[in-house]
Amino acid sequence: MAASGRSGRLAVEVPMPRTILVLTPVAGGGTAGEILDGVHRTAAALGWHLVVVQTSVPSRGGATSAADVRLAVDRADGVVVVGDTVARTYAEVLAEGEVPVVVAAERHDDALPTVAPDNVGTARVLVEHLAEHGYGRVVFVGDLADGAVAERLEGYRDAVARSGLQTGEQDVVDAPPGESGGRVAAFFVLAQEDRPRAVLCATSATAVGLTRALRAADVCVPEDIAVVGFDDVWAAESHDPSITTGNHRWDVLGSRAVELLAARLRDGAADPGAGAAAPPAPAVVGRASCGPSAAVPDEPALDDPAADDLETTILTTLGVEGRSRAAREAAHDLAQEVRAIVDEVERTGAEPQTHAFATAMTPLAEVLVRPGIMYGVGLAVGAYLTRRGQRASTEIEPMLRMMRHRALGAAWHLQARRGAQRVNALRDALHQQYEVGAALMADQEQAAELGWLASTGVPAGVLAVRERDTYVVRGVWDPRGRVGAARGDAVAPSAFPPPGMLAVADPAHDIVLVLPVGSAEGERGVLALVVPGAQGAVGTTYSYWAAMLASTLEHAELVDAVGDERERLGLLALAMRDGQWEWDIETGRIALSARAEELLQLRADEVSDWFDRVHPRDARKLRGHLAAVLAADGPASFEQELRFRSGGTYRWLLMRAMTRGRRPGGRDPLLMGSLADIQERKELEEKLEVAAMYDPVTGLANRRLFLERLGDAMERHRSRGTEYAVMFLDLDRFKLVNDSLGHRAGDELLRAVGERLGETLRPHDIAARFGGDEFAVLCDRIVPDTAESVARRLQEALTRPFEVEGRHLWVTASIGIVTSPNRHEQPEDVLRDADTAMYQAKSGEAGSVVHFDESMHEQALADLALYEALRRALDARQFSVHYQPIVTVRDNHVQPVRRFEALVRWEHPEKGTVGPHVFLPLMTETGLVVPLGRWLIDEVCRQLAAWQHTVSDEVQVSVNLSDPEFWSEGLLGYIQQSLARHGVPASALTVEITEGVIVRRPRQTLELITSLQDAGLEVHVDDFGTGYSSLHMLHRFPVDALKIDRSFVQEMSQGERTVALVQAIIAMSDALGIEVIAEGVEDTEQMERLEAMGCTSMQGYLFGRATGPDGATAALQREPVGSGLLDA
Repeated sequence: MAASGRSGRLAVEVPMPRTILVLTPVAGGGTAGEILDGVHRTAAALGWHLVVVQTSVPSRGGATSAADVRLAVDRADGVVVVGDTVARTYAEVLAEGEVPVVVAAERHDDALPTVAPDNVGTARVLVEHLAEHGYGRVVFVGDLADGAVAERLEGYRDAVARSGLQTGEQDVVDAPPGESGGRVAAFFVLAQEDRPRAVLCATSATAVGLTRALRAADVCVPEDIAVVGFDDVWAAESHDPSITTGNHRWDVLGSRAVELLAARLRDGAADPGAGAAAPPAPAVVGRASCGPSAAVPDEPALDDPAADDLETTILTTLGVEGRSRAAREAAHDLAQEVRAIVDEVERTGAEPQTHAFATAMTPLAEVLVRPGIMYGVGLAVGAYLTRRGQRASTEIEPMLRMMRHRALGAAWHLQARRGAQRVNALRDALHQQYEVGAALMADQEQAAELGWLASTGVPAGVLAVRERDTYVVRGVWDPRGRVGAARGDAVAPSAFPPPGMLAVADPAHDIVLVLPVGSAEGERGVLALVVPGAQGAVGTTYSYWAAMLASTLEHAELVDAVGDERERLGLLALAMRDGQWEWDIETGRIALSARAEELLQLRADEVSDWFDRVHPRDARKLRGHLAAVLAADGPASFEQELRFRSGGTYRWLLMRAMTRGRRPGGRDPLLMGSLADIQERKELEEKLEVAAMYDPVTGLANRRLFLERLGDAMERHRSRGTEYAVMFLDLDRFKLVNDSLGHRAGDELLRAVGERLGETLRPHDIAARFGGDEFAVLCDRIVPDTAESVARRLQEALTRPFEVEGRHLWVTASIGIVTSPNRHEQPEDVLRDADTAMYQAKSGEAGSVVHFDESMHEQALADLALYEALRRALDARQFSVHYQPIVTVRDNHVQPVRRFEALVRWEHPEKGTVGPHVFLPLMTETGLVVPLGRWLIDEVCRQLAAWQHTVSDEVQVSVNLSDPEFWSEGLLGYIQQSLARHGVPASALTVEITEGVIVRRPRQTLELITSLQDAGLEVHVDDFGTGYSSLHMLHRFPVDALKIDRSFVQEMSQGERTVALVQAIIAMSDALGIEVIAEGVEDTEQMERLEAMGCTSMQGYLFGRATGPDGATAALQREPVGSGLLDA
């Protein structure tokens, strides 16, 4: 398509907005995921809405009826079909209905406009590349039944013949698609006596699988065997070693499909086959898998005059990445910025700022789909700097050489950072999958209502179930009321999803994703979600949600079915043919119907030993039933479920028997009955019983079973005086395992802990898992005084290392103990007090053991009452803001007040003003501090706005952020909204955090601090010196100021060691350009001594206590006289 100007904007005159339907086999991950990324990127640039319909259920494979019923076609202005998503006839029907259709696939479709790679040409250049690097024999691996692979094989054979390479019968290996095919191919390659030097894989996924299998067999890649893939996917770039591929990018193919569709919408092409989009010229993307020389991009030749045109050089380096408007503009800006930096250096001779190149390159790195090309950009910049240096003076040339190294370092750093961001996104997606699964399982009855979407950030969702030829809405997630759909609405498939979903979706960022909800049992309906459009590898998250939803709905229906099973069996028995049997007690003759013989797996002449085949636990009861019936004088009957051995296993049968008593003459009675097969029902009941009573991860008892056993123990204690003890265990720092190794490793560790507990306890004791990392132990028939020794034995068992995924992990547990002498009415009361004691243990040293006493319960009740009061106080706005001045001292004179620290107070209706030490610890622990902090930020912004109009526009206020506040979602956005709402500049607000926040999650802290500063806010470190950080922290984290804790200021008069430490902090901060604020200054001697050390910013009672807004306003308006500014 045509492009306008340098930016590469598509020259398309299309009315906006358009709605494009995308039919894809899967919603993310792999080839389809990358095609979708490209489709969304280009559609977003055009302002188009995307409705993406996943046409297959992963557990079933193939296309579902989602395509056949024409989902979403009513509002589709055009259709993009990904691969073999739907039958060709359906796509042709869409095209005949004047809806333009474009296919994005691995090979061309003659019947429809198709965007596909040059399979033959790309395979040819890859073989020629290997031949040029001295590889004399190249083997081809791929799924030969695939049409696209057949085209690539054609290119391979043509290139082998042209290059004169060695050929043999084993040079083409037919292997399944994907990584599994690579593992299969490795077996054939390694089995050859004359192993090939290089392997060309038809897909990069196969190349990844082959490389892993070769390395597992101690074959070095590329030293022993070089491996080359075909498509330039993310997995090829990120693999170790990185895989050399062709230049075919699936996301670029997706972009080209939208471009072709835009042309058809603009030109109104009538010919369904017209308008094929030509792929880029085949080329090789060299990486480490075919030799170390290909792992790093080449630096542009210094003798090439074109190297002076930096923008062109960068765009050449970017290749297909440079096609987007954003990339072109960023490349242009980078070239301009680099030229300006060099011009300034040559003009002034001054060294540029250390981060100048990182700052200049960041915009380009942020818009690239693949950050792996950034080092090549760095080389292009380096070549430009080198050429400028060759023409520069002898004084400037060394500086330009140094700048080249900085540019390369900045490029490496940006490339690594983008890679880390992708890994973090994958980790977050896995975590969210776990949370969604847990939410669905926790509330299965309401799963269809879609309330579980509340924790996902998805703004809208609709679940509809299939009823004949229409869909009926069963669940709606619409917190903002914009979807316009309600439960019970009937929607035609072609009109689904509801039009309000498009209103919620922002075309620049979102898509409407439609997923089939079903399993191997069949399709149940469809789930429509508004989600971010750029999915990549994490897009499979939403397919997982749909699969989990389907599983949850099926499970709920299964539970309902079990309740009806017994009644249904009773009714069906009248209509079904059960096995019939007859036993003449007098003669011993037994007669069996054919169905009875089938159930018993016995013939009538073999029944004499049938009692031997009844399960021992059922045989005694059966003999008792028979004896009672035979002894009856009149009619009698019985019914028994029993297990009968059939072959090597037991099978559940339902036996019914009846007799009319002894026959005339006192003869023994005739016994008659029936047999019914109840094996499936018993298996279902057993599964449900296990699910209801046992933890699925560890196999231990769950809360329900534990409470039943505890209730039994309590009853024995009341009736017989038998003692018991309950221990509540919580693993210390278990969250670290989940955060660092993932939930699969965490579950493995939990299973191992459960096994270790079971091995340590006596047979009649019971261990249970309640969820997360919480366990409970019931020791029955125990001397209470020995309970602590049992707890210590459990801790000792857990201290031995656990081997999880090849790692040794050490675990400690905090334990709370309750023994039977405590007076409890219900099992829940015992657990409550054991839990209270455990939390008391957890507040001390890791691995502590604490016995419950009544004072703990009283404290828990007091905390609950305080919590409820604080919730009411938040609702009633009973909090106020006080302001304590932060002053500047020069020559022992206090300068006019322009800074404050905001401190919160509780204006209790009965107790008056309450200090933060009373309520902040509990609010921090329970999370209430987050809404309190949001209110405080907005109130401070309101006060700043008032001061700007009445006093000064230079006032600055610091706000403390606790750990939960700092990590709360949307913090920066909320601050910016408050500043904008009140018209206050960001420079007027400062946020203060403690050292504990920094050392707990240093990497994420650095990112958030940088975001806050980029938004114009200052970041200060409060109470410096009391945490776990060091002076080295000041160098790593770009904070604007630190506040020396008041304890250091107060102790300066008590010893020179404290004075030396304060001097060191001030000197180090001064060297790094970080302001120092001294807290707790209470007398003039401290003030003068601090100023002499170089600290001129201070805070403390000497200058004034915290006061309300009126007092702070007075301080701003008053000229300072000595100290005591707010008390004057």
